[in-house]
Amino acid sequence: GIAALKKDHTYLQETRQLVATERTWLYKRLKKLGFEVYPGEADYLFFYSDITDLAERMRGQGILIRDCSNYVGLEPGAYRVAVRQHEENEALITAFKRVLKGDEPAEESGE
Repeated sequence: GIAALKKDHTYLQETRQLVATERTWLYKRLKKLGFEVYPGEADYLFFYSDITDLAERMRGQGILIRDCSNYVGLEPGAYRVAVRQHEENEALITAFKRVLKGDEPAEESGE
């Protein structure tokens, strides 16, 4: 990986630009949904939600988010999401909207 990055500076610059652009887009959308979002420079965003089982609900949507409540000093409702390609970020926001509206698919019973 290091050898590839040394040779292809264009790829590295394009990736940094993509992450910066998408991080800003995702930050704004998460704030608009009512989450307490913390700005950052990494390829993920940290946020708080009143929904303490949000990671589980998102898993039901086929999307994994990081529950950070087990980090020292953090409480239930602390989460982290990766900054991805735009289409994936749109899918994340759409899934959050479904969860927040309560439009989650009902779990199938094993009966």
